[in-house]
Amino acid sequence: MIRIGITGQAGFVGNHLYNTLGLYKEEFERIDFARHYFDDATLLDSFVQNCDVIVHLAAMNRHDDPEVIYQTNIRLVQVLVASLTRTGSKPHIIFSSSTQEEKDNQYGKSKKREGSF
Repeated sequence: MIRIGITGQAGFVGNHLYNTLGLYKEEFERIDFARHYFDDATLLDSFVQNCDVIVHLAAMNRHDDPEVIYQTNIRLVQVLVASLTRTGSKPHIIFSSSTQEEKDNQYGKSKKREGSF
């Protein structure tokens, strides 16, 4: 059985992925994730240690200040990477990109930079 966690589980794509994986209970164990895990190292460490696969979907894509979008998305990746490093966890990581990656906006720039971590 593959243990899968989804950051951004409460979002549109994350929720649909979570529910779809639930249809295959004999193949996948869903590891629950909540947004506040990014602000609690103990919870995030426990999450990453329990996952064989992490689908990183958590991101901000709307805000009045484009710089807040960029900084938030970069921080989410940095916090996740720090947890993986701290715990020595090596799950398979799948992260979402976006068609925005090629555009000159802060959301696209943050998605493009995520690929370099």
